[in-house]
Amino acid sequence: MAQFLSNFYTVFMQVLILFVLMGFGFAGSKIKLITEDGAKVMSDIVMYFVTPCLIINSFNIKFDQEHLNGLLICLVMYTILMAISVVIAYLVFRGSDHKKK
Repeated sequence: MAQFLSNFYTVFMQVLILFVLMGFGFAGSKIKLITEDGAKVMSDIVMYFVTPCLIINSFNIKFDQEHLNGLLICLVMYTILMAISVVIAYLVFRGSDHKKK
């Protein structure tokens, strides 16, 4: 139970920080501190620089057998779900003309 509360507190604080940042952005746009062009530039920075850095950083973990087992389980589940999706798509669209756009 203590671990759950600790995790809940961590997530709560991260969400709270996110809402505070959103509030600053909203206030900045209302008082015209952030223009539409400035918002686009900030979005581009986040999209093309920050997000790739975060993705690369998330892979920076110590390799062990448990991570490999989890990866293999994900691969098997992904393959099963894709096969199920193909079957469902075939059943749903088998009577339709697939050449129509």
